Amino acid sequence: MTDALRWDGVVCDNVTAHVLELHLANPRPFLDDYGSDAENEAIDRSKLRGKINPSLLKLTHLSYLNLSQNGFGGIPILDFIGSVESLRHLDLSKAGFGGLVPNQLGNLSSLEYLNLRADIEDNLYVTDLQWLSGLSLIEHLDLSDVDLAQASNWLQVLNTLPFLKILYLSGCQLPQVPPPIHLNLSSLAILDLSLNDIENSLGGSIFHGLVNMTSLRHLDLSNNLFNSSIPESLYSLDSLQFLNLGSNKFRGKLSSAIGNMTSAIDLDLSDNELEGPIPITMGNLCNLKSIVFSGCVSNQLDKLDLSGCHLSGQLTNQLRNFKSLKELHLSRNSVSGPIPISIAELSSLRVLELDQNQLKGQLPRSINELTNLEIHDISTNLLEGVVSETHIGNLPKLKVFQASKNSFVLRVSPDWIPPFELELLGLRSWNVGLMFPLWLHSQKHLRDLDISGSRITDSIPDWLWNFSSPFQYLNLSHNQIHGQIPGIPWAMSVDSVVDLSFNLLSGPLPQISPNVFF
Repeated sequence: MTDALRWDGVVCDNVTAHVLELHLANPRPFLDDYGSDAENEAIDRSKLRGKINPSLLKLTHLSYLNLSQNGFGGIPILDFIGSVESLRHLDLSKAGFGGLVPNQLGNLSSLEYLNLRADIEDNLYVTDLQWLSGLSLIEHLDLSDVDLAQASNWLQVLNTLPFLKILYLSGCQLPQVPPPIHLNLSSLAILDLSLNDIENSLGGSIFHGLVNMTSLRHLDLSNNLFNSSIPESLYSLDSLQFLNLGSNKFRGKLSSAIGNMTSAIDLDLSDNELEGPIPITMGNLCNLKSIVFSGCVSNQLDKLDLSGCHLSGQLTNQLRNFKSLKELHLSRNSVSGPIPISIAELSSLRVLELDQNQLKGQLPRSINELTNLEIHDISTNLLEGVVSETHIGNLPKLKVFQASKNSFVLRVSPDWIPPFELELLGLRSWNVGLMFPLWLHSQKHLRDLDISGSRITDSIPDWLWNFSSPFQYLNLSHNQIHGQIPGIPWAMSVDSVVDLSFNLLSGPLPQISPNVFF
């Protein structure tokens, strides 16, 4: 037995040398559709096969057994495993077992973890779940894709397990059963009932029981047949972090009570029949990182504001679902990756705020198709590349273009006259060329201009002060601008700011308007 102390996957007691744990899961379980034939064959060869030897019963101190992700070829789970009474952890998931799950597993009274998750082709099934009641200490139970269609007592038995914290019953063909008077699953932290075609009769009982599930963090009810409005009891789960109600028939409007789910990180409400606006109380969900809509809600959505909500990940083509969107606010998040080309399909968009994220790549030319765009803010990102007329030359309604703190290069024709009249323009940290961009001369209503750190070596042109509206903010700092400072107009805006620092200016300082605050 001393040799066993050195075997891979075998854990023994250092003093008694008793075998305590067998870690015999396939170390390379996942076939890669893109892998070579040789690689896939090697992975397949690494799976355990054959029969389990009854000598396993001699390991009277065995507390942990993991045979997951192997290839036992459809043989049944052997009855004698139910006699290894010392087991606390049993994982037979996706190991290739088939047929009837033996009732003898109910003898494992010390079991805290049981995972029988199957592959559909294994045809693993249960006709009666009464044996589960013998597992009074069970905390983690996974029967996903095990056929429970004949187990009419499944809910009553689960209701007797006081320590159950994690329950996966995805794709189990759960039968519609009369619910118990009191659903006592208050210890649950994770509940997955997806892919079961559950209807309203059973669903009503589940939703009623949610009121007591105050520890619930993860709830997946996707791919069922719920056809009511979203029950108010769901919105009371203020500890819930992950909620998936996708691919059902939920209808009606989202309640403003959704703002009570302040722990929410991931919400999926896609492929339902919801309608109406998204409640403004969703602004309370400051931990939210992912939200998925589609269907009626997205078609009618006018404004989506998820600024400062700790969102991460990339913008996807799902944005095209929001056909009526006029305002999209995603500022102050951690959104990464490129701006998708499909954003051009949001043809009604007037406000696009993507500032203070981690967006990378180039500005897509498709932005030029958003002809209703009035406010475009992509400042403080990691964007780069050339910006020309083909990116912004077809935006006649544009009033605000804030793109500072990126690594863009401005490259437009010397005689270009934009179709828009800007009021705010931010090009800080761009490469705009050695000269002041001549097209600025056409922007008569510009009151806020930041072209600091943009590599200008020109002198300040007189026309810079000749706009119809006086500057509220002008920042030309951190360039190599030379020559004298032209006379700053006396009629500056009240509390205006002018920053000409870190340049090569010389000569006398002109008289400053008392309206200049800084």
